[in-house]
Amino acid sequence: MGAQLVGLVVVKWAHLPAKPYKILTRMALTARDEEGGPDKPAATFWAGWEVLALAIGRELPDPHDEGGEAAKRRKTIRDEVVRVTTSLQDAGAIKSVVDNPGSGWRQVWKVTP
Repeated sequence: MGAQLVGLVVVKWAHLPAKPYKILTRMALTARDEEGGPDKPAATFWAGWEVLALAIGRELPDPHDEGGEAAKRRKTIRDEVVRVTTSLQDAGAIKSVVDNPGSGWRQVWKVTP
């Protein structure tokens, strides 16, 4: 796991507001510090938006409840995570690896502290 990446995040990005800092720290912790082969590059986060939502304290509704309030709440939380990751990308803390992932595909991020 990315213990060294977390250390770099703490040094370089401590000035970030709480949500972006928590999400960046979670991305760094989940990513690898070193290469793990061609299919496991270093500093790459691929765990998905749900993990990032939990990092900022959002409780996710049941993903199997596709109707009504649960689906609406999941979308609201996902949109919040997208806004935060976009701000992190704009700041230069992360870089997208996949351009415009389609529906059902996870965005992959390179942590760049």
